[in-house]
Amino acid sequence: MSSFEGISAAEIAEELKAAGAESRTEEDFKIRAEYILRVKAFEKMGVKFGRYEYTLVSGVRPDALYGHVIIEYEAPGTLATQSGFYKAVEQTKRYIMDEAKVEKDFGRYFGVIIDGQKIAFARYRRGEWVVQGPFDITRHTILRLLEALRGLQRKPLRADLLIVDLGPKSPVARRAVRMLYKKLKTTSNLRVIMLFDDWKRVFSQVCAYSPDKLKGLEEEYGLTGKVDYEALLFAIHTYYALVMKLLAAEVAVLYGDSLLQSYFRRFYIPEVGPFRVLKAHDVVDLLPFKGAQNQTACLICRKGERTEYPVPYIVWFKRVPGEIGQD
Repeated sequence: MSSFEGISAAEIAEELKAAGAESRTEEDFKIRAEYILRVKAFEKMGVKFGRYEYTLVSGVRPDALYGHVIIEYEAPGTLATQSGFYKAVEQTKRYIMDEAKVEKDFGRYFGVIIDGQKIAFARYRRGEWVVQGPFDITRHTILRLLEALRGLQRKPLRADLLIVDLGPKSPVARRAVRMLYKKLKTTSNLRVIMLFDDWKRVFSQVCAYSPDKLKGLEEEYGLTGKVDYEALLFAIHTYYALVMKLLAAEVAVLYGDSLLQSYFRRFYIPEVGPFRVLKAHDVVDLLPFKGAQNQTACLICRKGERTEYPVPYIVWFKRVPGEIGQD
């Protein structure tokens, strides 16, 4: 899960729970909670909000992931009952529909329901309402709220926007590929050279290509003079592999269940319990599985214990370049 510089999700969670314990009515809690969120999050993130029956936080960019975040406050304990939770969710849906006016804009709103003990989330996706919760107020669920607030300032994961920002004609792609190509051509790092040689061997087997077919590709990335097309293709491949990993991380944050993500960070499996990572072996350099393009590691774990940090992390390197015999 993402971090937010200068903002402590754990501190916000504890203060909201304390506000809930000190409040008797919805209005009492709303006054306390709104102040905590304004001082601890809104102002530090540079987002504006308006005071209504609920808190409406609006973005400033028309292509943001969310245009608005609606925070609905309830009296402490409301979300603990089925009827209270249902009523709060329906109220939040009405707020979103009233603000959005038309169905095509429902998805531009993200609803948050909080009562000082529990928190829930509601949004409209692909023609239906998606409701998550209620969850306990913890660091992880507050991070989900902060992610929604940050969504006011970030673009959605849409193919057309990704092509403009990260595609082959984008300034980012051109600069990154040129940099990767020049670094590859001037490196003396044996590991880099070895990985490039392995890539050439594997890639040539799965993709029939020749330098003649790649002529002109250098113009797309602003390279001039004599060009090593295999090195250029490797640089492009590396750039888009990195982009895909970053996109996968974004998808996990935006659409994954924050509680489920916390299980993996804590090495915890529901209905099984914790398991302790005793040692990690990084064997990426050894390429133990011929032809595989994934990165291989081995974890040694013990069931029933919690992971303690730091964890010993051992990196294996080849003493002699070349393939390792399968025997």
